[in-house]
Amino acid sequence: MTTNLRRLSVETGYHAIPKAPLATHGARLNDEEIEQIDAETPHLEESLSSLPLPASVGWIYFILGAAFLLPWNAMITAMPYFLSRLANSPFDAAFGSYLSCSMNLATFSLMAHATITSNPAKSSPRIIKATLIITFLVFLLAVSTFFQTSPGLFFAFVIINALVQAGAGAYLQTAVFALASLFGSTAIQSTLAGQAAVGVVVSLVQVISAGGSLGTERSPTDEVDAFGLTRAERAAEDKSAFAFFSISTVFLLGSLIAHLRLTRTHQYQTIIIESRDKFLVEDVEERQGLFGGETQVREELGPERSTFLQMLWMNRVYNLSVAYVFVATLAVFPAITASITSVNSGSSSKWSHPLLFSSVHFLVFNIGDFVGRYGPSVPALNFTTPRTLATFSLARTLFIPLFLMCNIAPPRIPFFNSDFMFYFILLMFGVTNGYVSSLAVVSASSLHHNKNLHGRKQDVDMAATVASFCIIAGLVVGSFASFGVRAAVCGGCNPFIS
Repeated sequence: MTTNLRRLSVETGYHAIPKAPLATHGARLNDEEIEQIDAETPHLEESLSSLPLPASVGWIYFILGAAFLLPWNAMITAMPYFLSRLANSPFDAAFGSYLSCSMNLATFSLMAHATITSNPAKSSPRIIKATLIITFLVFLLAVSTFFQTSPGLFFAFVIINALVQAGAGAYLQTAVFALASLFGSTAIQSTLAGQAAVGVVVSLVQVISAGGSLGTERSPTDEVDAFGLTRAERAAEDKSAFAFFSISTVFLLGSLIAHLRLTRTHQYQTIIIESRDKFLVEDVEERQGLFGGETQVREELGPERSTFLQMLWMNRVYNLSVAYVFVATLAVFPAITASITSVNSGSSSKWSHPLLFSSVHFLVFNIGDFVGRYGPSVPALNFTTPRTLATFSLARTLFIPLFLMCNIAPPRIPFFNSDFMFYFILLMFGVTNGYVSSLAVVSASSLHHNKNLHGRKQDVDMAATVASFCIIAGLVVGSFASFGVRAAVCGGCNPFIS
């Protein structure tokens, strides 16, 4: 096989290729057919990844990155609204743990299938379908603000909605990253920036909405519910939740329009052709293997990349480090941290109100996470050795007892009898979450920093894939661990209902 065919990859240039050879069912490509492909792909040595990415495309990937993390951020940020609907019910105290477990378990379960069936050249239909499903589900949450139902029915509705959103989000995430990888590192960086930014924006919108819902004047005779809301404030909270979910729905529709615009660009069309060239080579390899030419094809295409399980073991320290970051995070956030109230809850200040206090705490964490993600870009903070990363990751366990020393079980006087201390601990918790996780993921897939890869470029994408699976695994384990932390908080009670 000629050397030109071996050069077909996501980094190469593009050119239209004939489809006739593939139409020959079960036939082996002969030398004449391969030479025909080579003759029609004379510019494959030019790398598209070296071309500058248009600013408009970078912004589109920023929007798409925000879109596939919007479901998770919207659901956890809207927790004050959900808790207000579940007040005084058996689902009240443990709702955060149930929500985290259901969403992360659904994502983890479907991420494998989404990754195995991922095809960058066919990512667009998957992006469109997944975005439409998520948009419809978020719209249903907006509509739910107009109806009063029993806590049990509302709990079931939210959990089922979250499960389907998480499942669709798994397919959306793999499709967006698969497509972004064809555009190069700049597109991936734009996607990651969108992920970080959406948490800050969503929580900021919720803080504004919650603050607006508490703007009504109270009368001394007004009765308050279990969540501290009067009837007028309850109506205002429903309106703010409707506005919050409506804005999210509009944004998702906007991300869909942005993607459709991307598919009409010249650069998208040429990169998709390039991707199809890559899959042609893989098909040639498979067919040649079936007819006894596997050894020759493998020699010409280069060394075979490591399998998922091989990479899981090869990068075990990196993978465990990134997984444990999220085990520690989800063990307390948001299931436990959302239960912490202001030490000044009896004051007239609306900033100490449970609804607004909880909304602000999401904003503080997301700002910290956003800042922390840029830590690895500072040379002085770029620690990449496996032992150092493992130490940083395990050290985050210390945040768990620090949160338990805050005002989590009033009227008992907390060790940190200060809202400022709680917010400061939460900010550092967010910063270390973004910093250590980003550092571990980048190092795991870096030929320069990760000596375990031994310079094997073909293993880079598998290393990144395994690291992303470990993130989801950490989220799942951390979500279940939150039930254990809750049991410790309530002194051995049943954490599933208390």
